[in-house]
Amino acid sequence: MEKKWNIKGTYSGDLTYDLLKIRNLDKSFLKPVNTSEIVNQIKWQIEDARDIIVKHIKKASPIVIYGDYDVDGVCATAILYKTVQKDLGYEKILTFIPDRFDDGYGLSEDSIEKVVKMVKEAYPLDPPGLLITVDCGITAVSACEHAKKIGFDILITDHHKKGEVLPKPNVLLWSDKLTGAGISYCLSLSLAGGRKEYLALAALATVADLQPLVNFNRSIIIEGLKEFYSMAPVGLKALIDISGIDTNKISTYELSWILTPRLNASGRLESALLSLNLLTNENATFVLDTARKLNEINYERQQKTKEMFDHAKNLDFTKDKVIVVSDPSYHEGVVGLVAGKLAQEFHKPAFVISSGAEICKGSGRSIEGIDIIELLRKSSNRFISIGGHPMACGFSFKTTDLTLVTNELKASAFSEIDERVLVSTLNIDLEIPLAMVTFLLCDEIALFEPFGFGNLEPVFVSNNVLVRDCKGVGADKRHLKFYFSDPQTKQSFNGIFFQGVEKLEGELPEQGSLVDLVFSPRKSLYNGRLSLDLHIKDLKIQK
Repeated sequence: MEKKWNIKGTYSGDLTYDLLKIRNLDKSFLKPVNTSEIVNQIKWQIEDARDIIVKHIKKASPIVIYGDYDVDGVCATAILYKTVQKDLGYEKILTFIPDRFDDGYGLSEDSIEKVVKMVKEAYPLDPPGLLITVDCGITAVSACEHAKKIGFDILITDHHKKGEVLPKPNVLLWSDKLTGAGISYCLSLSLAGGRKEYLALAALATVADLQPLVNFNRSIIIEGLKEFYSMAPVGLKALIDISGIDTNKISTYELSWILTPRLNASGRLESALLSLNLLTNENATFVLDTARKLNEINYERQQKTKEMFDHAKNLDFTKDKVIVVSDPSYHEGVVGLVAGKLAQEFHKPAFVISSGAEICKGSGRSIEGIDIIELLRKSSNRFISIGGHPMACGFSFKTTDLTLVTNELKASAFSEIDERVLVSTLNIDLEIPLAMVTFLLCDEIALFEPFGFGNLEPVFVSNNVLVRDCKGVGADKRHLKFYFSDPQTKQSFNGIFFQGVEKLEGELPEQGSLVDLVFSPRKSLYNGRLSLDLHIKDLKIQK
């Protein structure tokens, strides 16, 4: 699919100034606040949340931390559990992670009954105590009321989008500027100073949950990555070792593409308790066995994702502004991953639905410029549950409504989505001469790290670049390795274009041809030798 190039600026002579201006940032972005400053921004909520926890510890009440089955929910649960159990020395604390398949997402009346049973089995003589939600609860109006009637005090901590009606817990700690784990970390700071291992978990969750890496989130990532391996809990270290990650070079890439899939895999195919136990247990043999198990489950997840994606992408949705696909064979634990791959490949919001005998469970992923939660809410009133962010959502409805919901989603997308948003666009920060690409340029770019959602790696375009050589590399020759030079300065550069054969649809530049080149420059260290490589995003052959 050919992309429209959106070049945002031309080099003025000051790269840092240009990038700040293009991204609507000021110089304070380059000096993020200390993570302790984050607590001050939600101080009044933090104090109320801390006070109700301390109150129940003094009363010797059971405390239950109710999390979610994704990386953010598991990390948030682990942070708060270890803060209370390990740092405050309070033993009467339990955790509950809902089962994706039996309980569904978030806080529900049925899952609260399971919590009640768990508490009674552990502490038969005690009243219900305190129920703390992490990374969920902000839309659980009836469930919150149900828990209060049973006798629980409720502390909801969440960051998801609020509904029109809010639940009424005893205390609400909500911020849409942080992840669930980020909020747990702030609460941990207030309760017990916040161990460094919790900062590592908050950083991992922030990357995993696709939160914009600006402001407070940027601070958490920067602080969390400084000594990530040494700070990480022993279970996470075991997973890092099993995954083959270079412990001296852990970046947002390793967090996003290596650790996150493995921690998420358990909740997608089996039980997220595996991942939670990895992060809270300190027995070396146990965590090593658990890390190996997560690796195996992740491989199975990869196979299921590929099978479902190959099936879904061949269905007919070319005339629609939104992709809606469903099938009884789709595994509900993987629908979100498939939706993400469809949205990326076809540049449309995508909904993938596992159609069960009675209930359909689906997940959606969006593209820039379209709030997928709002699209769902405007589409139909037939949903049993909806939750998520503007870029990602989960939902359920009765299987008897499948055709109606599908048609309503398509109709709503047709009226709500501007056709221009669906044009695949490659955003380019600056047009620069190729001769500008040096190690010093890379050092200046590094001031904007870490890169990720909301703070993408800078992308440049250079025109009239001479192709000296081009060849396929990799097991199936899908990637392209280039040798470029600047016709004027005669400087030469190596370039790599991953999946280049597919992206160029087989139209490869010949030796001696000129191209307009879109790329990100990166330093590479191989066998002790430092080199400068161009990571290619796209190119156009001059005719």
